[in-house]
Amino acid sequence: MSRATLALILIAARCAWCGDHDFGPVAPQPLPALTATRHDGARVQLREVFHGHSTAVQFVFTQCRTACPLLGGLFAKVDRDPSQIRLVSISVDPANDTPERLQAWLRTYRASPRWTALRVAEKDLKPLLDAFGLKAGAPAAHSMQAFLVDDQERFVNRTTAMPSAAEVLRMTGLARAGNEPVDSSFARCANCHGDDFRGGREGSTVAPPLTRRALLSALSRRGGPPSAYTEESFCIALRSGVDPAGVVFSNLMPRFDLDPASCSALWQRATNLEALIRR
Repeated sequence: MSRATLALILIAARCAWCGDHDFGPVAPQPLPALTATRHDGARVQLREVFHGHSTAVQFVFTQCRTACPLLGGLFAKVDRDPSQIRLVSISVDPANDTPERLQAWLRTYRASPRWTALRVAEKDLKPLLDAFGLKAGAPAAHSMQAFLVDDQERFVNRTTAMPSAAEVLRMTGLARAGNEPVDSSFARCANCHGDDFRGGREGSTVAPPLTRRALLSALSRRGGPPSAYTEESFCIALRSGVDPAGVVFSNLMPRFDLDPASCSALWQRATNLEALIRR
């Protein structure tokens, strides 16, 4: 067994007790009014760091040699995405993570100016973790999830543990930005539902099948009453994120600005795919 494989197994085992919670949207939780130290040594109000824009957040510590390099590499991928999402890495080891160490840690990942690292005083770490629904503990037990803080300084969403860069981007809602086209690199149907539309899974995120049987059968979807899709309700769901029973999709599911002809072609492909496969 290679060292890399062993490291991933140990990280996965650690996640069984590292305090990660369910993923997805949460009731908006305001961040506490705390003062933090930025990686450049500046003292800043925590809420001001997040004011006016959505920000992806992770918890790390610079002496970590297992999960944190992977988390840093994850944010490095997001940092290079054209979406221009803001990123914040918060230390869970304020006793040792000086601004100089945080700055060196960011340099390791060639961070852009959009990526900030912060430390709070040890006495303030617990109330900060509480705001994200996390438990304080040893630095090595920190969460492996990424979190979303909205433009009103509120924690509103979280990913699965050790997410992909695509999952972080989906969480931010940047798969659709105004009338901008969906970026096919992370919002293609096949990325989640599979090339054969038979569904897929990424971590704890489950994408249902989009086959003829799944779409046309009266099924309970996301806990709602049984419902079946028509071409019209299928296209409404893709544009608005609301299924035929009126249940709203998770915001991990992109909303697509599709013209009628394109949506009709997608519907025809999905509902005829099983016949094509049998041939």
